[in-house]
Amino acid sequence: MSRFVSFALSDWPLAQAVGDARRQELLNPQEFESVVRAMLSSLEVLRLIDEPAPKSLTGRRLAALFRTDRRALDLFFNSASGYRAQYLCKPELGDEANRLVIDALTPVLDKAIGGRSGNTASRAFCELSLAHTWAKVWIHQGSWLRRSRRIERVLLVPSWQSELQSVDKHRRKLARWGSLAPEYETRFVLKGGYVESGRQLKICKSARERRQELHTLGFT
Repeated sequence: MSRFVSFALSDWPLAQAVGDARRQELLNPQEFESVVRAMLSSLEVLRLIDEPAPKSLTGRRLAALFRTDRRALDLFFNSASGYRAQYLCKPELGDEANRLVIDALTPVLDKAIGGRSGNTASRAFCELSLAHTWAKVWIHQGSWLRRSRRIERVLLVPSWQSELQSVDKHRRKLARWGSLAPEYETRFVLKGGYVESGRQLKICKSARERRQELHTLGFT
């Protein structure tokens, strides 16, 4: 039996703009582990990046961009048993889901790194970056986010919707984005934690802040 959750319609409401066939898929998905396997079954590694820390900070991290089947990614990101659903249930459960995906992707990345001539990223660096507790996966933030319209706010989770009344402008923005459920995106990203000289660094948004945003706002 899966340790992950699947929400009922009352806790994972979808707007009428979502068609019947897709609605059925999003509200009656497989267990989270099966959703992840489906996403990985058609996986393509598009890009590997040895990414330096921002601004004047030191350190670097492994980042990767993937492509997968759009329906599989739709279930992963938007369904009642998907990635965000686990964070809604409990922040710590979301982190368990996040780590499950990273661990599933690690052999794929090992193969991709080993098969690319001229790649200077060492295996030790990659392993340390991926093992970082701040490592994360997320959907690619493409035009569905940059050009979103009000009618596309179709994921109406009550606790996330309540944050639209927040006095905090940033929280209101994340809550608006949390109601988006992109149907046609095929790409997602993995970003390891920053490391340097064999040490894991705590740079940028913390895992605690990220998990709380996903739990309370549906976006980060």
